[in-house]
Amino acid sequence: MPHKAGSKLSCYGPTWAEVLQWDNAPTADFLAFIEAQRKVQDSNRPDGGISGSRALAAPGTATTKEQVPQAFHEHCVETFEHFNYGPIKEYRYWYGVTIPNRFNQHEKRFAHGFPHAHGWEGLTLIHYVQTADEGGDLVIVDEKHHNTLHRFNPEPGTSIIVDGYSLHGVEAVTGNTCRYTLICTAFHVDDHKPGYRDEQGRPVRDPPQ
Repeated sequence: MPHKAGSKLSCYGPTWAEVLQWDNAPTADFLAFIEAQRKVQDSNRPDGGISGSRALAAPGTATTKEQVPQAFHEHCVETFEHFNYGPIKEYRYWYGVTIPNRFNQHEKRFAHGFPHAHGWEGLTLIHYVQTADEGGDLVIVDEKHHNTLHRFNPEPGTSIIVDGYSLHGVEAVTGNTCRYTLICTAFHVDDHKPGYRDEQGRPVRDPPQ
């Protein structure tokens, strides 16, 4: 079971995030998995690949997509249950790659994931498999000016959960080491409401205490 490695963040407006440490995470296995996927995806690219996220299938899914590691799926299920988030109708998975010196054309500060929010679809868990040696921070920004409100660049084995309201993006890696993550978004059975509600069923910003 993951445990809190940091306190709840009260950022700008209706945003919430939580930092968790996954004890004994199989980081080496996850790293080998992502590198194997990159080898397949980027082998024919003369530039060595692109930054971004690539979709994975849930375990047991009949599809041509590569299935997410079972251990990561179980970690996500346990984590969302830990936060009393649900009922969940679907888990969707990706792996994220941020390659050094790849910049978003719209705003050069960012590599990919140009600041965006997920709306009310659900909570997203971002698990760090390998951190960049310089840059590659996950940042939560304000909507108007994209000023940084909170910055994350944790050690491998750390998971960060962001809610659907949080405007976030990944800054460019300026060092020499790629940033690797595994990502899961849990979709609530009601597409138009977040998982946390008060006693009257109204959506609330913070999880129950």
